[in-house]
Amino acid sequence: MIRIATCESGLNQNAINWGDAKITGMPSMGVFQINRPYDEKYFDWKYNIDVAYNEFYLTRGFKPWSCAKIIGIL
Repeated sequence: MIRIATCESGLNQNAINWGDAKITGMPSMGVFQINRPYDEKYFDWKYNIDVAYNEFYLTRGFKPWSCAKIIGIL
């Protein structure tokens, strides 16, 4: 997961990808680049990690992150 977060955001809790909003209608935010409607709570690193783990990883594994393919996990 550290490798994914490093690939996704450079471990920058304030990272935001407005380019994703052109595709999904929502930006990707925080260390794990959570793609949801803009909300500053996603810039809190602990909250972002909790969402990544509980709402994404536990149900879908590494699939939600495009970086999983880039770093060879998928």
